[in-house]
Amino acid sequence: MITLQQLHAMFANMRATTNWDLDGDLLWGYFFTDPNPKKLEPVAKHLSDAGYRVVSIHETDDKRTHFLHVERVEHHTPRTLDARNQEFYALAAKFGIATYDGMDVGPATPTTKAKLLWYQQIWLALPFALVIVGGAIGGACGGLAWFINLKVFQNTEHPVLRYVWTGLISAAAAAVYVIVAFVLMSFFNGQG
Repeated sequence: MITLQQLHAMFANMRATTNWDLDGDLLWGYFFTDPNPKKLEPVAKHLSDAGYRVVSIHETDDKRTHFLHVERVEHHTPRTLDARNQEFYALAAKFGIATYDGMDVGPATPTTKAKLLWYQQIWLALPFALVIVGGAIGGACGGLAWFINLKVFQNTEHPVLRYVWTGLISAAAAAVYVIVAFVLMSFFNGQG
């Protein structure tokens, strides 16, 4: 089992030997093992549904076991990585596979950042509908909400909370539009 002390040492070593931005996103790979590759498939599905990219399920060179390799661009500190490791030890036990074997890390490049699926892009862009009813003001509110939605969606790990937070942001954009439009209409009607 990987300890928090080992993770502090790992981060200190990365700071000393790499030029990676450890205060930003990195590409984190996670590994699970089991002699039976079929037992790794439900774990791969579960992690894929949670936003991880399944890299492979492959047999080791000595043919004794199989590895499931998943990855995701994330930001970690030693404490958050320790929490992730504890989560994955529990996941391995829940699915009855041999082990959660640990992680590796590398720099996140633009090609490693997860691409949004078509329905996620539509969900995040819903505030742009304010352009139809609100012209420039609606477009400004919608554009700002889209930008915030994109950042929140990419930085929220929980798959349900991604939609909850971005839905609330879209609703808030509509509310801001109504308030701004009301204030402007009141101002201009009072002038006339």
